[in-house]
Amino acid sequence: MRYFRRETGATPHRLADTWAASRLAAVAALLLVPIEGYAQEPVEETPTEAETPAAQGGDFGSGLLSGPRWSPEPLTGDWFGARSWLADHGVTVGVNVVNTVQGVVGGGRNEEWDNGGSLYLESQFSSDRAGLWPGGFVDFRLERQYGAFVNKEAGSFPAVNMIGLFPETNEDSFVVSKLMATQFVTEWLGFFIGRFDTLDGDTNNLVSGRGRTGFLSPQLAFSPNSVLTTPYVLNGVGAIAFTPNPFLHRPATLNFVFADPQVDPSDTGFNSNFFDEQYYALEWRFPTQFFGLPGSQNVSYNYNTKEFLRLDDLTKSFITRQKSSSSGAGVFAYNFHQYVYVEPGQDLTSVGYDADQEKLQGFGIFGRVGYSNADVNPFEWTFALGLAGRGIIPTRDDDTFGVAPYFGRISRDFSDVSDRLNKNYWGFEAYYNVAVTQWLHVTPDFQVTEPFIDNLDTAYTFGFRAKLDL
Repeated sequence: MRYFRRETGATPHRLADTWAASRLAAVAALLLVPIEGYAQEPVEETPTEAETPAAQGGDFGSGLLSGPRWSPEPLTGDWFGARSWLADHGVTVGVNVVNTVQGVVGGGRNEEWDNGGSLYLESQFSSDRAGLWPGGFVDFRLERQYGAFVNKEAGSFPAVNMIGLFPETNEDSFVVSKLMATQFVTEWLGFFIGRFDTLDGDTNNLVSGRGRTGFLSPQLAFSPNSVLTTPYVLNGVGAIAFTPNPFLHRPATLNFVFADPQVDPSDTGFNSNFFDEQYYALEWRFPTQFFGLPGSQNVSYNYNTKEFLRLDDLTKSFITRQKSSSSGAGVFAYNFHQYVYVEPGQDLTSVGYDADQEKLQGFGIFGRVGYSNADVNPFEWTFALGLAGRGIIPTRDDDTFGVAPYFGRISRDFSDVSDRLNKNYWGFEAYYNVAVTQWLHVTPDFQVTEPFIDNLDTAYTFGFRAKLDL
């Protein structure tokens, strides 16, 4: 996903911003989209370690303030010098296409194969890189989903392919999922406003990737409890601050979002109901270096003031959620990652902390826990624990892999609605991402999932994902 990499003499500033997930019908992502990355151009006098957190190391998080996701060597090259000229004037542009061919090879609802994917056009303007003023950014993303996906055929919940969930399920129109402005007022504090895509949140260095890299299952890319509370896009404001870190000399990132949760990805969201309901999110992320190896600890909470129907009232109004006897819903999430092996000779202070800066060769463990109030949220507890890494095969330095099981407990109020609903669910996913070239990655992916409906057999899905950076 994107970034301005650290350069000699540069003063990088990594942010962390908030994130979120999509509506219940679209099974989405979880809280606090991390903000990331601001790197100044070289200056004559580099701030000392006492003056700025940036001097203490490169990346403090990842997410919302992320530049375009494009390869350093995209297929279409430098556009006859246009890309370099734009970059020199503060504008970076990235285009990529992700396509999946995936099938249910056993169990589930139907044994069927589907082909689908999505297109991204992203751009970021940096006032600092343009030579205008320090700490200003404007981010833009246009995306479009196409084709079909086997999420329904697998019969599992969460889905087996999160690319098919965003920007909207079964929607093939272009959607502006990000248009936001950010300004840092000090080395330690910044503010942002506008429309932001929340899927990058609840970030984890080893597994974040929006389904475009890494795991395809949303259960592993985020804690799915926020499916109910957090839409895919938000219109609102937020703040990001660097704070002391009890685990390391690198600062922690604390970020806050206040937004309107009624935004549909295909609409502007500015209508007569604007801010009739509110969404709040808070995330605190701590880089760590236990045993001399990089890692992170991340805690977050989001709350939606919308009046959701209590699940014990479903016998009166099954899943309509048109009327409500509850005043809101909140979600707590925790995740961590910790490398257990890193190939010798790498600079651990400059790589390994950024969720998508997959520079660090090695492998580690990651975990997620999510909890929500079971009286209104179908997901009560969710857990995931796995292994992921990069460059473990000699001469294959850019290949990545991941393997992980996950487990969830369904709210008793929800599962009691019908004897056909399971009280728990579980799944497993394994993938290996092959870097064919700098601009082409091909990923075989295998999943085993327990369907949400009790009378369906365990689903086995297999497929391939191709990511092309243009």
